[in-house]
Amino acid sequence: MSSLVETLREQNVFFRGEIAVKNEQIKDLTERARETNHLIAGLQKMLTPLLGTPDRTRADARVPDFAEDSGPQRIPYPH
Repeated sequence: MSSLVETLREQNVFFRGEIAVKNEQIKDLTERARETNHLIAGLQKMLTPLLGTPDRTRADARVPDFAEDSGPQRIPYPH
């Protein structure tokens, strides 16, 4: 019986160490994700003035109304 208890204690120590390692990995990955979010936010701030806002009044910026579509168009095949 004591060998079973000893084995369980050893496994318990091992798994506590594994949990500590995983917690550290999660902490590091969370920090990397936070840094990435800050970098993306900065990039968006830099690009916004360059891209401007879309002009929704232009004809080519309109979204086509597919409800009025008469179906697929046939494209003539050159002979």
